Amino acid sequence: MANWLSSLWRRGSGVQPAASADYSTIDTPAGLESAFSGGETAAGAPVSASSAMRVAAVYRCVDLRATALACLPIHVYAEQAGGGVGKKVSDHPLAILLGKRPNRRHTGFEFRRLLSVHVLLRGNAYALKVWSRGRVVELLPMHPDRVRVEELADQSLRYTYTRANGGQAVFSEEDVFHLRDLSTDGIVGLSRITMMREAVGMAVQAERFGARMFKNGIGAGGAIKHPNSIGDVAYGRLKADMSERYSGADNAHKWMILEEGMDVAKLGLTSEDMQFIESRKFQRSEIAMFFGVPPHLIGDVEKTTSWGTGIEQQNLGFLQYTLGGDIAMWEQRIERDLIPDSEPAKIYVKLNVSGFLRAASKDRAEYLSRALGSGGQQAWMTPNEARALEDLPPVPDGDKLPQPMGASAPPPKPAPAPAPEEVIA
Repeated sequence: MANWLSSLWRRGSGVQPAASADYSTIDTPAGLESAFSGGETAAGAPVSASSAMRVAAVYRCVDLRATALACLPIHVYAEQAGGGVGKKVSDHPLAILLGKRPNRRHTGFEFRRLLSVHVLLRGNAYALKVWSRGRVVELLPMHPDRVRVEELADQSLRYTYTRANGGQAVFSEEDVFHLRDLSTDGIVGLSRITMMREAVGMAVQAERFGARMFKNGIGAGGAIKHPNSIGDVAYGRLKADMSERYSGADNAHKWMILEEGMDVAKLGLTSEDMQFIESRKFQRSEIAMFFGVPPHLIGDVEKTTSWGTGIEQQNLGFLQYTLGGDIAMWEQRIERDLIPDSEPAKIYVKLNVSGFLRAASKDRAEYLSRALGSGGQQAWMTPNEARALEDLPPVPDGDKLPQPMGASAPPPKPAPAPAPEEVIA
């Protein structure tokens, strides 16, 4: 571990590690949340990142967005001299770092999903950059709750990481890979859980209320009415008989034998029950709104039409309006922080979203076909421009607008008439 630590300070940034720091690992220990519990809400339930994840709608939204982002293949390209789409470089060190082995512990999928979860729950995600020979060779995640960010007098940022044993390490801005959610100061991102604390608090209290209601048996299915009073002996015999003969799934729908003029009355849902059910639905929709997730993806099919008609259009809306921001955040932060200035070729990265567009392949093929001049209309896109949209390299002679498909070729121009011979008298 000490071998790579010296390289962290080689650039003379002036930021040095704290003397008490222990660099054996950069851990994110379990049970950390107990030291960072959330504040009390108006609903009466304290909300933190961990308690919020126990709400089904929150868990589904976070898991959906983080997993969808982590599933996208990440490709590294080198720009070509003639322009157009770059050449994919699969063996580039950055491709191996991001796609296969970001550190000794995580796969590329696990690393991107972990940092995405940190961003969604806490507004920020941090990873320590381990340098070797001018390149980042490892990215070690740091738990956001243990990181403090400060702006210095020269407007640079200083990151202080606190370990579980109380030791601290101080890092410069150049040594931390920092992803931010929506921010109001440009230094740290806003925590969604903090912003939606009241909505999550109401959902937590609603779940607790429902659990207590079922535990105490408030939701009775019916009542047995007696025309007069019933003695203790008769009551005990009736109660034992009901428990023995009619309780449990095996005794469901059996006919009851009642004595002494007793009658059965079925109990339906009260207005309070209906209000409780509606409040659960409202909280689920509000949580989906905070995370920008289509309601149908968390089981709320009643609000499906607000995102468009058909599952295909709703999934495309999720890609465009929600995942699009996540993709841009990752791509631009990678290009800014992980590609050294000494790179001989212009390198850039792209997260491939073609998997999300497979459902719309028919519409996409029709669009590109028309763009290239099908149906006899004038083309407005060259073959190489169309290939660029599909992340395909250019082809020779692909920079000219094609002739309209289906249109007859123009007739050849007639040869000029020969000049008349001069008549000699």
